[in-house]
Order: sequence, then structure tokens, then C-alpha cells
Amino acid sequence: MHLNLHTITPLGNSRRRKFGEVFRMEDTENGKFYVLKTAKKEAISERALEQLRNEHRFTFSDPGLPQVVSFDETDETISLLLTYKSGTGLVEFWETIPKKKRLEFTRQFVKQTAVLLDLIHSQEIFHCDLKPSNFLIEGTLENFQVHLIDFGMAVNKKTGDFRSLIFPLGFAAPELILNKIELINPTTDYFALGITIYRLWAGKLPLAHPNPSVFTNLQLAHPIPSDSSMPKQLNEWILRVCAKPHWRTAPNLMSEEEVDQRLQESFEQRYTSSVALIEAIEQVKEKRFFW
Repeated sequence: MHLNLHTITPLGNSRRRKFGEVFRMEDTENGKFYVLKTAKKEAISERALEQLRNEHRFTFSDPGLPQVVSFDETDETISLLLTYKSGTGLVEFWETIPKKKRLEFTRQFVKQTAVLLDLIHSQEIFHCDLKPSNFLIEGTLENFQVHLIDFGMAVNKKTGDFRSLIFPLGFAAPELILNKIELINPTTDYFALGITIYRLWAGKLPLAHPNPSVFTNLQLAHPIPSDSSMPKQLNEWILRVCAKPHWRTAPNLMSEEEVDQRLQESFEQRYTSSVALIEAIEQVKEKRFFW
């Protein structure tokens, strides 16, 4: 494919730090827009390089998922070109929603995301990095489309490439934190979706802590606390979506077999299908206020 591209604007300060530089590009012949992620190898970390290499392996036909146009790697540089997804960041969009309409948006957002996850899960692909910054919302509150982006941490279980990864704390399920990549399943992505919903409503992560070791322990074992900003039933929905293992001691002091067993038990406590996930959130009622 021959493209005549020119730069329109750089995108996202945080992404420039992580991946080098990210630009919105336009094809001068047909007016189509693209996203170019590019970096000099010496300027970014090996982890960022691996994520870019990984991201180019995931391309889809559904408009809510990424379409990779090209990938190029030389001794000095690495570049990934994707079709451009228009829209607003999830948190920015959320902040424009009137409070009385936030529960209905949550329901619709979960439904659309569940459909996208079904599409990738049916191919044994798992995103493994769901969080607000990896969603774009295109359209209006009454008529919007969810885009799921950034597959740099995604895993394709068909390939058996169970490489060791460093997943960001806060949104990652226990099986990811423990690098049990062979055990990931649809509930792993549902877990991060639950934390994403919590982050929207509460305006913070449920178990954040400045000490990384404490944060890790909380994320591995502590139940998600309720937050008064959201309806009681939504708190209960998140608690189940984000069910964690019951450890008898620290996982690193247990056998691999027992750790796997405890994780499997936690999977069974979560909603194990998109149908169950959606049906449950449909039952959530608005928060009641009493005077």
C-alpha cells in the first residue's frame, strides 16, 4: 500500500515518553487519517520496544478494534502505523456526563466493551491492559461507540508465547501480577474492566499505595472496597468481577500447583461469560437518597 502521509499533530505527552513519538497523520491523496508510533531504539526502553513489536501482531476488522497498516523495524528505529480512531479519552468523556446519566452510560459502556472482548477472546487473544487510557469514546452520550486500543500487552494463547511481562499495578488481575500467563482467560480482562468502572465512579484506584510492595500485596489479596460514590449493587458487581484468590500465605511461599488451584477457584467466583457480566449490570439500580 502506497501512502502519501504528512504530520497533522503530535498525540499525547505520556505516549511520547513511553513509545518515543506518536503522531496523527493524513494521507494527502484520500484524506484518511492514521496514527504513527515511532522511536529511535536508543531513546526508549526495551520494554517499550517489546510492546511496539507485540502491538503490530494484533489487527482486526471490527471498527472498535485496531487496524494495523504497517510495521517497520531497522537497527536504529521502530515504527508502527495504525488507522486513526477518533474520539475522546474515557475519563474526559466521563467528566462531561451528568451524574443522573452515569449509570446508564456505565451499562452501555460495559455492553459494548464486552462485545469487543468477545471478538478477541474468540480468537484466544486477551488484551491484558484494560484501563481508562486504552479506551476512546466516539460520538455523543446518546449515540456513542467504544474503541479499545493499545494491544502492546496483549497475549495470543494460540501462539503459546507466554513470555514474562511486567503488568502495571492497579488494574491487573492477580494472575497477571504473578505472571501466570498460561492461566489468563476472559475473566482476566473482565477484572480490569471492573477496576476501570471503579476508577470512573470513585475518581481513584481502589487499592493504590505509594509503597510498591504494599500495593502489590493489596492487589493480589485484598477485596475491592466499596465506594459511596456508586450504587450499592454496582459495588457488588465490581466485587464479583474482581474476585481474588483466598491465599493461606504469600503466593511465593506456596507450591506452583496450589497457586494455580487458588487462582482457578477465583476465576469461578467471577462472571465467566459476557452474557453473565451484562445481565448482572443490567440489574444494578440507581443509588437511592433518603432525607
